[in-house]
Amino acid sequence: MATMDVYGFSLSRDQETAAAIWVGNQPSQDFILVGWHVKPSLYGDSRTRFFTYWTKDGFLTTGCYNTACPGFQLQADARVFPGDVIDPVSETNGRRQNITIKVYKEDQTGDWWVHYGFNSNPTAVGKFPKSLFTGLADSTADFAFGGYTYNAITQLTPPMGSGSSQTGSAASFSDLQYIEQDGTVSAVAGNLPSHVDNRSCYSVTPIVNGKFFYGGPGGC
Repeated sequence: MATMDVYGFSLSRDQETAAAIWVGNQPSQDFILVGWHVKPSLYGDSRTRFFTYWTKDGFLTTGCYNTACPGFQLQADARVFPGDVIDPVSETNGRRQNITIKVYKEDQTGDWWVHYGFNSNPTAVGKFPKSLFTGLADSTADFAFGGYTYNAITQLTPPMGSGSSQTGSAASFSDLQYIEQDGTVSAVAGNLPSHVDNRSCYSVTPIVNGKFFYGGPGGC
């Protein structure tokens, strides 16, 4: 579970920027991603959207975004849907708009539930059924928080987070928590390992009091 700032960018079709919670099982290559992104190749525009994604073979041939294929099942009374536009978005040096994402495994069914809130407490959006997965169906899960980008080899890397890595204006994840299968909620420890692919473009800070800052301008 995490709260994350949400930002907007004008990207080319061959670029993507995102921030998400990852839940996965490495041996089986089952993964769930939930967060926000700007992905013109998927939607035909550069608007910021709430998204879900799943795969059971490490992103090779299975899975999809949102409800583009059978998989993610919507809650009957959901007030928001995967793929919905998030508006307004944060101002880099102004008011921040936040989404709170909660992903947890229901003890009785083994289904993975997704809750979402925009500047509010999260409510149920839907679930990934246990039957979609092998490792995530019965085994323990790994988790990660952070941002990622994509660009075609002919494109420069896009911005990540707020587009800034400077103190006071970088994007953040806060209220980091993990949820045990019995429903127990615990704070995420500050000693989690971190990874940055390109330190010329992006950065990440250590977790302090359940919060960290990340991102950068891209352009590499």
